[in-house]
Amino acid sequence: MCADEYSRLRYRLATAVQAVCPSWMSQSKDDLVQVGIVAVMRVAKREEEVDSLSASYLRKVAFSAVADEIRRLRRRKEISLGYKRPQIAPRMGWNRKRAANLVFRGLERECLHRIQVTP
Repeated sequence: MCADEYSRLRYRLATAVQAVCPSWMSQSKDDLVQVGIVAVMRVAKREEEVDSLSASYLRKVAFSAVADEIRRLRRRKEISLGYKRPQIAPRMGWNRKRAANLVFRGLERECLHRIQVTP
């Protein structure tokens, strides 16, 4: 693939990602375009012309990249408890060391609920 083909593919994929990406994920658009390019390159090894890939195919690639990223973010669940470590310990009846350990390990409200501990 020459530089011109790559530029055209990147532009077309960026347009597709722009169309399907929610606004709250706007920071990740470049990463999503890169994921899409990798997916297309796997197919392009079998295809002669990357330019011949349809807009609907590129939109599907973009949608898949966005959906996979949303799934990854949901698995990761970067939601904090809303308390600082010194506040968590007395609320939970723990010493500061245990609170620091659990916060460090990333236990979230949902996880604490699962082990039947309520903040």
